[in-house]
Amino acid sequence: MRFYLKRFLQSGGALFTVYNELGDIAFLVAGVRSLLSAKMSLRSADGVELARITGMGTSSLCKFSIEIPGEKRMTLIQSITPGGISVSARNPNWSFRGDPALGNFDVIDVDRTLVMTHGTQWKANGSRWYVQIENDRDIVRCLCICAVVDGLLSEGEVSFLPAKGS
Repeated sequence: MRFYLKRFLQSGGALFTVYNELGDIAFLVAGVRSLLSAKMSLRSADGVELARITGMGTSSLCKFSIEIPGEKRMTLIQSITPGGISVSARNPNWSFRGDPALGNFDVIDVDRTLVMTHGTQWKANGSRWYVQIENDRDIVRCLCICAVVDGLLSEGEVSFLPAKGS
């Protein structure tokens, strides 16, 4: 399934709007970010919270926890090195290939099967990210990964909103 993520630049809106292949709003991402912490949530188009993302750390090393009701907590570790941004995932043990710093990367499972492809799509009215998710059961997890990585890429360019319950 393919989704498109667009930064929402107006105040009072979501951090990202996630559209499906038909151009309909499928999900919203909202959140707050301070110097040492982050709180974000992935919500359905009608506002139901599907996942909560919390993060702690500095700009060079952050740990994010992704909580999805009924599933084991997923952990993402993001670090910035002279070689670029490095991201790793636990529960499930997924790995990244490509360049998260440019927004062009894949997520692969331990058996090397493709889980997700993330890339930049340039349009006449600006850029947006596209996400191709191979299995429907991974949609929420993969969109949470996108919220973390894309939030890092766009830091300082958008206003984060309070996540539900924060």
